[in-house]
Amino acid sequence: MKVIRTITQLVLLSMLLFLAPLKAQQHIEISSGSTCNRIVSTVEDPTPAQIAGGTLPTIASGIVWQRPAISTSTGAFSGTSGSAAGHEGVDYIHSNQSIVEVVVRAAANGKVVYVRDGCDQSSMFEHNNTTREAGAGWGNHIVLSHKNAIYTRYGHLLKNSILVNNGDSVKVGQIIATMGNSGRSELRHLHFELGTKTTAFDPCAMSQNFDRVYNSELLNYTATDIKSINKKFQGISFYPNPFDKRLNLKINLEKESNLQIDLVDLTGRNTIQLFKGRMNEGDLDMNLSMSNKLDNIAQGIYFVKITSNQNSELFKLIKQN
Repeated sequence: MKVIRTITQLVLLSMLLFLAPLKAQQHIEISSGSTCNRIVSTVEDPTPAQIAGGTLPTIASGIVWQRPAISTSTGAFSGTSGSAAGHEGVDYIHSNQSIVEVVVRAAANGKVVYVRDGCDQSSMFEHNNTTREAGAGWGNHIVLSHKNAIYTRYGHLLKNSILVNNGDSVKVGQIIATMGNSGRSELRHLHFELGTKTTAFDPCAMSQNFDRVYNSELLNYTATDIKSINKKFQGISFYPNPFDKRLNLKINLEKESNLQIDLVDLTGRNTIQLFKGRMNEGDLDMNLSMSNKLDNIAQGIYFVKITSNQNSELFKLIKQN
């Protein structure tokens, strides 16, 4: 019996020693009312991919919206209704290194229902290789609740830059944090999600998904105290995403245009020119596969750069082998 008790004690001691560093990695900030202000943690806590929704919920049209950040380029939402989204939000990318800080603002009036902080980043403008799945890949992030189960998420924020806590009310355009490169990120940007959720967020739990995510570019942005980004291209989508040897583009051109399409790596260099020429107005469905050229590029994250009549925009894609 003594031997069994000794072995049990050793097992318990081993478990405590194993769990001790995990406990040291995270803590919960508690307000005076015993409500969790925020989760502060470096623990990696991946979640399943969120499911894409289709048409925006009607209630979203009754909300005053403002773009949450300025950017040098954007990465598009990608997803088919009812299936796992390829890219769950819209990326507001700011690659100008001469601008030290880029603020993030509330996209609408709302209430803070979740805050995650404490996620590190290895650099601001290069591939983050530090705890990439912390915050479920969103890194440091904030979730705001709006009308009737409409939510927004603000991801990849700079550590220790978050200015709000759970329970705070915010106004459209209010500064809530600073853009960063935490989580599953390749360069400084804001990952902005629009979602719905029928159950409440648990402010004391680890990262949580929406029930459905939607393309926030379908919102009617009307607030004007932040510089808007013009929507340069209409009805655009890439498929499949992730892609391997085949890549197709659907796009609507409002008028006859000179069109150039390049596959760009994370450093901004043009890797492959997929198309260059003049296209007629209307709906186009283009095969961008370049025989074996797509086969020869490495697996990873890329951007497709579309340039038309001096306007350009980036769309995020994933290459798989």
